[in-house]
Amino acid sequence: EKVGRPAGYSDHTYGISNCVAAHKMWGAHIIEKHFCLVKEESFMGKVFRDTSHGITPRELERLARELSR
Repeated sequence: EKVGRPAGYSDHTYGISNCVAAHKMWGAHIIEKHFCLVKEESFMGKVFRDTSHGITPRELERLARELSR
């Protein structure tokens, strides 16, 4: 409201609850969340940190449903 632009939220936590709270409680209209097909994806024996807190297609569907309520 202060700058006349929609609020956004960049999330690097596990799950979708913080994204839902940012939308419902603070009016965030833009949600940034890492997307991955597989959790714990690794390369050369090292797990990518971004996939561990990213959301899978199923979680993205759930997030979309929660945000549309």
